[in-house]
Amino acid sequence: MTIRNTTFFTAVLCGLCSLRAQTGSPLIFTVNQAAENRAVTVGVKNVSAGTVAAFAFSYPTPTAPASRIRNPKTIMFCDPLLRVAEPIPPGQELTVPFARGASTADIQLHAVLFADGTTWGDPVWAQRILTRRRNAVQDIVRTLVDLTSAQARGTSREDLISQFESSMSLERQTTDRSDPLVVVPNSRSPVLHDLRLVHPNGAPNPVNGVVKAQIKYLTSQLAALQAATQ
Repeated sequence: MTIRNTTFFTAVLCGLCSLRAQTGSPLIFTVNQAAENRAVTVGVKNVSAGTVAAFAFSYPTPTAPASRIRNPKTIMFCDPLLRVAEPIPPGQELTVPFARGASTADIQLHAVLFADGTTWGDPVWAQRILTRRRNAVQDIVRTLVDLTSAQARGTSREDLISQFESSMSLERQTTDRSDPLVVVPNSRSPVLHDLRLVHPNGAPNPVNGVVKAQIKYLTSQLAALQAATQ
């Protein structure tokens, strides 16, 4: 992919190696200088010999484009199995969002997970990538149980929305947040979005269609996650 009006920055990582030798950053960040009123993006190029399956990086978040005062860091976990990004084969590039006004010199690559299961970077961050995947497996299993049961009982839209809202509220209260970075988005959220979606003609999505489609998608995602976490 051709990138225009870019500045190059190679993230330097000081973490310890888990399985792969630390011979330099496997990823190069290319910051796209976007046009006025358009989002800024970052091209992430894989310069290693292996396919990148997931990675985590961060940068200080600006409070405003003209401000030099920084908020806590923006953390990004790019993991195709969690609906974020795509695998990056050797020599290929992926585009991800980036905050306007953020300092490109402060980008920090924390860890990379390769398709062969090896990791590069800080072992703590590499473990977070893996823990997020395991947490996602547990979350999807719970959602699939509820969806399958609702399908069998013919649960109404209103009852299913109420059930999922209550479940999400309870899970937010009981989730272990000792490390917030390993908490994954609740898989019930997309289901609720589709159940509440109203078409221009005023008709809501058919509840049976929503349930069937979500079961199909989540079953596929679960299989991929289980294969990757074994």
